[in-house]
Amino acid sequence: MSEPSIQQMILLASDVRRAGEYPGALRRAVGRGEMVQLSRGAYMQQSDWAALDDIEKYRCRVSAAILASRNNPTVSHASAAVLWGIPMIGALPKYVHVLSSPSTGTRLEGLIRRHRTGFPLLGVEELDGMNVTNFTRTVVEFAHMMPFVNAVVALDWALRPTTPRRPKPTVTRDELHSMIDELGIVRGRRQLDRALEFANPLSGSPGESISRVNIAVAGLPAPELQKEFSDARGRIAYVDFWWLDENLIGEFDGVEKYVLDEYTQGKSPAEVLIAEKRREDRLRATSAQPRMARWGWAIANSPDSLRELLVAAGLPEARDNNVAVFDELNRSRRAPTS
Repeated sequence: MSEPSIQQMILLASDVRRAGEYPGALRRAVGRGEMVQLSRGAYMQQSDWAALDDIEKYRCRVSAAILASRNNPTVSHASAAVLWGIPMIGALPKYVHVLSSPSTGTRLEGLIRRHRTGFPLLGVEELDGMNVTNFTRTVVEFAHMMPFVNAVVALDWALRPTTPRRPKPTVTRDELHSMIDELGIVRGRRQLDRALEFANPLSGSPGESISRVNIAVAGLPAPELQKEFSDARGRIAYVDFWWLDENLIGEFDGVEKYVLDEYTQGKSPAEVLIAEKRREDRLRATSAQPRMARWGWAIANSPDSLRELLVAAGLPEARDNNVAVFDELNRSRRAPTS
């Protein structure tokens, strides 16, 4: 027997009432710790809730809010981004984001954040039994509402081709530009265009995307992405960043490669670490004998720390720092309450 879907685990007060029972029993069950209230009029067994990870819990809250709604709104912006699997920096959204008519306007109602739009039917499809902005519109509206670095993370991922190992929806740069035009985005258009221009589908992970933004912020030379290295035994690897003139390899090391199945491919963290060491030894032993610099999340998130690390590894001293440019972009794109 297959496991129940998220929607099947949600219990609506309206269904209980139609069955001739008193919905107050659900609230009492919440008080006893037997159930969790997901939104107004929607509940779930505590045992089912506890078995979910954070993303699944947020998906539950989105489904619950839509199922309990009287007008079946279209899920949009950050909520649609979660449903489509778009990577995010920081915490998941606090609210459920949906489209609203011009007459309703942009406003917050409980846990629902309504976004005024003149295009309520543009790029809308069904996903997981709900009306959701399609992948292209979701990417555009999510990137439009976020600061520059968050937008680049989303756009890099969206533009990346799908693979059997890491399947995902895809979109082209032209399709994104067309959607921006169709939505008639004017305010914040320059910032959105700048993020889309900066986006690169060769960026292999959110950590690499953040690193690339902060390399630019630090005023350092732009690296080549996913450079292939080989030796007499064949291909060694595609490295994250490569600076030819400085003979320097840069690698972002996030914890994901040591724990997530899509990266470990069944190996233990120790086995992955040993394989990574052998890979680095082969890279250093190639005829180029490149230098190497590695960093994790803390350095990736800091332009100053990244500049210090890479200059020490051999990059030329930073040109004029670009922090002011990116700060201006971020100030002019004010993200709504998440």
